Amino acid sequence: MPVVDKSGKILGVVSEADLLAKQGARARDIMSAKIFTVREDAPVEDIASLMTAEKIKRVLVVGEKELAGIVSRADIVRAIALGDYMPLSTPVYDL
Repeated sequence: MPVVDKSGKILGVVSEADLLAKQGARARDIMSAKIFTVREDAPVEDIASLMTAEKIKRVLVVGEKELAGIVSRADIVRAIALGDYMPLSTPVYDL
């Protein structure tokens, strides 16, 4: 869950792991301050690469000035499974 201030600025994220492993009375006490964001027009390949490189499960999507949503690994898998997404580059294997 994103944590934002009164003006909508993203301060951090509270993950399931944060809820289970940390103690605190407020979101700011347990949130992860290191956040990863992408723009709304970011290619799926770039999002998947970021998730893999940073070993994260979700990425915040930002618009011009506001939080627009969240993309999870499950969202990417679902899009591929439903045929809503076609990779721009398909690996070629030398058999």
